Amino acid sequence: MRYWKLIVIPAFIVLVTGVYYIQHAMAGHGYPEFKLTKVNGEEEVARDITVLANYQKNINDIALKISGDGAVSSNDLSYFDRLSGGLYKDPAIEKLQEEYRNFMRGKNESPHYFSKYGDLLAYVSMKESDQAFMIAVETLNTNTEDTASFHIEVPGSRKNQMIYMEAVELSDGVLNIFTRNFTNGGDNLNYYRIDMETRTLIDSKSLLSATSSGRESWTEMSSLTMGRGISAAEYSLFLVSEWEEVPGPYGHPQPESVAEELILVNNATGEAEEVEIPENLKDSIHTAAMEGSVIYLSNMNEEGMEVLAYNLESAEKGEAQQVIQLPLTKTERRGGPPSVVKGGKLYLAGYQESVPSVFVVDLSDGNVLYEGIVEAGQNRGKLHINELMVY
Repeated sequence: MRYWKLIVIPAFIVLVTGVYYIQHAMAGHGYPEFKLTKVNGEEEVARDITVLANYQKNINDIALKISGDGAVSSNDLSYFDRLSGGLYKDPAIEKLQEEYRNFMRGKNESPHYFSKYGDLLAYVSMKESDQAFMIAVETLNTNTEDTASFHIEVPGSRKNQMIYMEAVELSDGVLNIFTRNFTNGGDNLNYYRIDMETRTLIDSKSLLSATSSGRESWTEMSSLTMGRGISAAEYSLFLVSEWEEVPGPYGHPQPESVAEELILVNNATGEAEEVEIPENLKDSIHTAAMEGSVIYLSNMNEEGMEVLAYNLESAEKGEAQQVIQLPLTKTERRGGPPSVVKGGKLYLAGYQESVPSVFVVDLSDGNVLYEGIVEAGQNRGKLHINELMVY
């Protein structure tokens, strides 16, 4: 028995590894064969669409990534893929990692840390050093592969308990940075403007504040344009919501939104202003998506889902024009149906009765370029659509 360790240890490793892969294989077959299938339109338009969903059956809940090629569950991913974003990894980041592997190594994988303008790719993060916060900027010239980096201390940084990156917008020679700064007084949206040639801070200011007046009421703000990728944009859009605690079922308090407003930020100047949305559309503010100077809102009516365009620069400012009426009968999210506005197209998901459906709309003329459904084999559970991703 002198060599029992040499026998037992390898056997244990083989056993554990075998059990892991058996469980992995079994878990991979715990859901129907979901697939995004064309009903009408151009299949080419939907090639880059991925539906993120959860499949629920009895007590099982499986996260899925569904496309025209089929479905992948979180159980199908390797351990390292799960660590690096899993099913929710942003397609823009995946593309950057494929094209600029060395530069992307060790960087945060959220797209709002990056911005690209021409041949210049910028990555901005927040570093803490000696109780001060520093803006850390790294750049890559994608043509020459030259890199550069520098740091700038955040003005008044010692007053902040924490600073999170909100958005980065790179334009011709200027880097515009938006952050969420948390202090004892509340939550602030701050703006910093950097001259890329001199590497100096040329402007900084607080744009919005969200403070708590007690446990019964508070203000929150969220970005509605943060997930649009890494390309430079003219505007950023924020939703500011006021909440109150109201009596709920069985006397338990529950939060209720009592007021909402849209705040438009000019990325080139850092100027912020409230968007005056028509009264009849204020209940749809939380569905807002934006491309260029046009805000798109989704509104449920008797015929289904209505998509409206509100142009900030048109002569008819103050009125919203209908883009299209879609036969979607419901959405499971208060924030409206999962949608993406990209390249002059609106990608939108929801349900026709109980059938998960996806539409692609040409925003220039309101034509439906693609209509598809998420088909399943023997589906005895429930599919909940969470998000759309467009590569």
